[in-house]
Amino acid sequence: MMSLREACRIILLSLLVGVGAAPAPGAGPPDAKRDGKRKPAPVQERLAALLQKALLDNEREHGKSLEALLKLFKAAREGGAFSLDHVREVERELLESRVRALHREAAYRDAVDRLGLRFDAGEKRLGKVEQEALLPLARHLRRLQDDFTAFQAVLDGLARPAAPEKAAKLRAKLRGIAASAAIVEGTTFRTELPRRWATWEKLSPKELAERLRKDAEERRKLLDARAAAEAEGGAPKKAEERRLRELAAEMELGQFEEALKLYEAEPWRKLARAELRERQQGAMLRTVLAHFIAVLGEASDQRLEAWRKTWPNLPPVVVEKLDLLACDREKAERAVAARFDRPEAAVAGKSKLRKVRALAEAYRLQQQLFELAHFQVQGPKDGLASPFPRGPVGEAGSSALARRLLDAQRSLARARGQLLSTWVEHQMARLELYRDLRLAPP
Repeated sequence: MMSLREACRIILLSLLVGVGAAPAPGAGPPDAKRDGKRKPAPVQERLAALLQKALLDNEREHGKSLEALLKLFKAAREGGAFSLDHVREVERELLESRVRALHREAAYRDAVDRLGLRFDAGEKRLGKVEQEALLPLARHLRRLQDDFTAFQAVLDGLARPAAPEKAAKLRAKLRGIAASAAIVEGTTFRTELPRRWATWEKLSPKELAERLRKDAEERRKLLDARAAAEAEGGAPKKAEERRLRELAAEMELGQFEEALKLYEAEPWRKLARAELRERQQGAMLRTVLAHFIAVLGEASDQRLEAWRKTWPNLPPVVVEKLDLLACDREKAERAVAARFDRPEAAVAGKSKLRKVRALAEAYRLQQQLFELAHFQVQGPKDGLASPFPRGPVGEAGSSALARRLLDAQRSLARARGQLLSTWVEHQMARLELYRDLRLAPP
């Protein structure tokens, strides 16, 4: 007869074997066998997969930009600005980008499959999290790209010079662009320009030159006053800064009208030789268009200023009605430490808070980096596509310009990727902090 002690020993061994035994092939996860369905994936794990998708989309966007850049280089090569080596360099960068995109797509698909094995988290379910967690920033970045594209479209349209006999129609053409171009939509520039332009338009050439002289004198005095205030450690006065901006815009408009009036007078018609007439007309037209594009820059600045104010906000971290991202650092850390019983746990909690706050600050700085990267890309591209006379580039100059364009494009892709990464990583770190604090996110 088995003793009670032996019976207990057998029962204990059977339990230990049961715990360590591997599931039978095809049995599936325990949750699936017991409940008939898998649990939804935690938000943090879905965010990690979405980060892979965001980086994949960023690489694809970089590839599209490089494709456009390659077309620009090929066109510039026909005009003698770039060599075949420059074109091949862009093509090499494009191919490398496509290779990186393939690897990123594989990483994303792997992440989705791993989630699918453990949780009910296919791409459709990930799409819902993407709508809430990622698309607000992605849409915002697209808006800035659209604005730069709209300005480039104006440049491309103006790069085709008008024939000398159509000089009388140039004013109407430019007025139409200023009223209907995509870059002016939603700006006060669009509604105010007709009135401001009419003021300059009715002036005689002599009156126009006199007003420009007075405006330049006023601007010089304001700049001297600002320099004196800064030398004494003071800050510029807001009213004076506003007036400086107004003067700069008005003077640009006045210089545009002055160049347009001179162009409409068609002085090249007095020249005997056809090639001289064509050369002078072309030079005067480029001057008009250069000033006109500078005038349109005011609308672009207004759109950019509005765009800066609409960056999507990171979700807050609130503990007992205290926003840990907005308050003083020490106050935030005290609030976190107070929720832990053990000193080691309090130190770990404060460390995670610092990570969340650092990501929030990095997000604000990366906004500026992204904007600067866009300008660094757009400047050289505008120089290639604009109607301005650029003069001979030369081999050294063309190589430097090619490097600038490629480096700027890489910087833009890197800045966009950093923004997307910080945006997602902040949300993951925030959820982890809430979990350690044993609080539900608001």
